[in-house]
Amino acid sequence: MSSRFVALVVCCLLATVTVSAHADLTKRAPLSPVMESPRIVNLFWDDNWDADSGAAFSRDKIDDFTRRLFESTPYLARAAQYGVHGARFGGSFLPHRSSLPGNPWVCPNKPASSINVFDIVAWVECEVTMRGTGVPWEANDRDVLYVVYLPKGTGIHNLGRFESCKDLSAYHSVTASPQLMFAVVPLDCNTTFNSLTVSASHEIVEALTDPTALQWQGQGAPSVTIPAPPGLPVGPITIVGGEAGDACTPLPPPIGSDGLSYFGIQVEAYFSNSDHACVVGDQLAIPFAKPLTISPSTSFVVGASRTTFSVSPPAPVTWSLISSPALPTTTTMGADGTLTTGNGGDYTVTLKAVATDGSGRIATQSLSVLGTAEVRPSVAHAILESQLVFRELHGYSLTWSVDGAGNGTISPTADPSVAVYTAPGAGPQRRIGITGIPVDVRRPAVHASIEFQPLGVIAGPDRIKPGGVATFVYGVCTDAQRRDCISVPWATAGLSPTLAPHVGELGNLKVRADLARQLEDARRDRSAVEKQLLQRSRSPQELATLRGQFAERHFDQLKLEGQIRANELTYRAPTLDELAKQGIKKGERVNLTVTVGEGVRKTSTQLQLVAE
Repeated sequence: MSSRFVALVVCCLLATVTVSAHADLTKRAPLSPVMESPRIVNLFWDDNWDADSGAAFSRDKIDDFTRRLFESTPYLARAAQYGVHGARFGGSFLPHRSSLPGNPWVCPNKPASSINVFDIVAWVECEVTMRGTGVPWEANDRDVLYVVYLPKGTGIHNLGRFESCKDLSAYHSVTASPQLMFAVVPLDCNTTFNSLTVSASHEIVEALTDPTALQWQGQGAPSVTIPAPPGLPVGPITIVGGEAGDACTPLPPPIGSDGLSYFGIQVEAYFSNSDHACVVGDQLAIPFAKPLTISPSTSFVVGASRTTFSVSPPAPVTWSLISSPALPTTTTMGADGTLTTGNGGDYTVTLKAVATDGSGRIATQSLSVLGTAEVRPSVAHAILESQLVFRELHGYSLTWSVDGAGNGTISPTADPSVAVYTAPGAGPQRRIGITGIPVDVRRPAVHASIEFQPLGVIAGPDRIKPGGVATFVYGVCTDAQRRDCISVPWATAGLSPTLAPHVGELGNLKVRADLARQLEDARRDRSAVEKQLLQRSRSPQELATLRGQFAERHFDQLKLEGQIRANELTYRAPTLDELAKQGIKKGERVNLTVTVGEGVRKTSTQLQLVAE
């Protein structure tokens, strides 16, 4: 064995020595480079690997782990601070057959059952540097890491020191000349695929950040010394501990030395100076391993509300909702964890938070969505002693009350979701509040308001043509179309109008007609009347009186036709012919005043009849 095989520096995942170097890593030789843009090449020391190792440790499976971890996840994100900028898979290789007669293999195709570290160095140098193996290598290329997988039944023994499965479960090293960085993962010490990937990721991240034991290490970490094999001109070999992976092995329970599931791959955490803590990818390792919980941990929210949820410990997550039956379309979960609930009655929903940091953690929380009470009308109008019916739309039982004294009363009905409000009999115009408190006190109180005014008003058109129809509504409406107002039935207002055959008393509904003769195309007729009156030496006061008598005399016989409903009076105006028979000429206008009520309830409105 050439002396070039034994200039060896080793660092390992110790099986029985606990390394705890939680101080920041420092670089032993500031100018010594790390593996900046590494390629990971897998070397399987068994030409019949799949058959001997079984499907659980197949070559394809190990290659897939390497490719996914370093090309599809940010596992090395925090290693950038040490100068390592990602990694990629560089392929995998089995021992290669030789074309030389009498020597079927370029390098040994299988290891013995017991080998030492120098046997491994010799095989790595052979596989990498000998022609015909196909393993990639260029002189002075320091960015290739060779990961050697030892088959089952092969152990590493070094005169009782540095024993596989006793002192180590994997290690990484470097040859002297040429400098070839490599890691070794024995299957005998990693009996499950998860333990294999933990050991491999541990050694790989350490080999990249400390390839020659001159780069990033924790200070004061313990070391292990092994003697050189007999007959070799070398002294004892010191194994340096305290690298990036060692500082995080083991982690506090429940993690221990079992690693962390990262994007479905069990891996080792490594130390990050910038975080002063162990990390996996770009996440802190210890919080990364803790189960997620959703907060606030409420058991219910109310409908038509917004509640923002979060996870603890903090982690990037995607939110979704699970519900059966289907949720109201107005119930949604935002990317920021904000639950917006619709008001579609009571239902149950389950929040689901899935971590996107590779941990695979999932948190769920079921809660009830309680429908919010809704009262109609939400805004009402009332006059003296009128009554209004309030109804909760979803049938929730409410306890009703009127805000403030002297603002009327509200009485429950046999249906606890319905109440009848009676307006006060006196007082100024004001806004009155109604409060409904759900019997289920988890639901918020609901409020309505009443615009109270002592007088009712008559809503209707202000202009009508001969033969036209005008509908009047009595109450607190100001919109003749009754779109934005609530009318009050005559009976509620204490009125009982009846339909009479002509202008005059209609029960409590009085219609008084004033004729204001305004000639437009009949000025001459008006002048003739005034001239005749003046010739009789009438005073202006007497003239006004005569005009009124004239109007009353001509309007007495106008017909009031139509019908009276619960809160409506429909009036059909006379036709032009009917007006003409009463002495109303084309172009004249008649002002009609419709009056309702007496005393404080008295109100009126104007309607102009235009004879055109």
